[in-house]
Amino acid sequence: MAKSAKKYPCKVDTCITQQGVMSFRVKLMRGGHLIDKSFDTLADARIFRDLTLANAALDTNEQATFVARAKKVENKFFTFSQAIEKYRKDKSEKKKGWEKEKSQLDKLARSDIATMPLYQIKSTDIIKLMEWIKTSGRYIKAKDTKTKTDVRVLKKTVATDATVRRYFNLIRHIFEIAATEWNKIDSNPCVNVPKSARPKDGAPRDRRLRGNEYALMLEQLTGQAKVVFVLSVETAMRRGEILSMKWENLDLNNSYLMLKAADTKTDDARYIPLSNAALDAIKVLPRGIKGDILNITIGQLRHAWKLARVAIRAPDLRMHDMRHEATSRLFEKGFGDIEAASVTGHKTLGMLKRYSHLKHEHLLDKINRPARA
Repeated sequence: MAKSAKKYPCKVDTCITQQGVMSFRVKLMRGGHLIDKSFDTLADARIFRDLTLANAALDTNEQATFVARAKKVENKFFTFSQAIEKYRKDKSEKKKGWEKEKSQLDKLARSDIATMPLYQIKSTDIIKLMEWIKTSGRYIKAKDTKTKTDVRVLKKTVATDATVRRYFNLIRHIFEIAATEWNKIDSNPCVNVPKSARPKDGAPRDRRLRGNEYALMLEQLTGQAKVVFVLSVETAMRRGEILSMKWENLDLNNSYLMLKAADTKTDDARYIPLSNAALDAIKVLPRGIKGDILNITIGQLRHAWKLARVAIRAPDLRMHDMRHEATSRLFEKGFGDIEAASVTGHKTLGMLKRYSHLKHEHLLDKINRPARA
């Protein structure tokens, strides 16, 4: 009876098999091809095996093939939830105002497709996700009647087109990074979502102060909330830029405030000319040498604004509308496009146009002026 073949296990993925008394067979896969060769001695077989592996280690093409295969296996198990967390760590947390995006990422992580491998997600899944975002509601704070503690309650609401559009843009960005930077997928499935199924682009807001709303808001607001209101109308600064103002960057003698790049949304430093009304608002504050000019929190500011707009019966008036108001006032004062943009910090004239809403009374006054000879 013939003796069974004796195997000499070796490293990596090769195998040497003794076929007879003087026959040693080497079988291994390299670059997708089977190498099968026999030798008279075990030593020769081992030398052949080791040289083959050594040459393979130096072959850049074979290395690239191996890496690509390993990457494919790894990507096969890379889920949408993992993509969300990687995006949160690599991108989102490095943004200004990332707290706002945090809640969006948290919601996406609770979606049905969160556990799906990224490469399996198709445009139809994105469409279903958009529908879920629109109808799933949102969590709000409420008081537990028994324990008298704050709890999170799911409130059934229908999201606006603007909200769904922000989610769609975020999802598209995550998939784009996964395809171009992380090499986790071949293409972005959001690209294949038909325009008819995408959230509609809403009309830009054109809300400005009406009638005596400016005077009424001044009556209702107090303390630093009142200062923020005046500065937002007089300077066109964003809320975050106003709250990040520093005493050391303020020049009261020359009537300007310097905003450092780190304190602006666009990462561009700029100088803000201060009107007399803006200077008067700042001068009522306790003077400091360094540090924050204001110490009011966003929560306190929102609360004060909400109470004020309810009191003057203007429930649709938002804080960000004051940036529209201020930008429009610059043009009504005769500022040119470049002059206005240098104050507001808009990078493109297209965005500047979205924020300027001239009152028809101003346009009527201009059109009735006699033409120059």
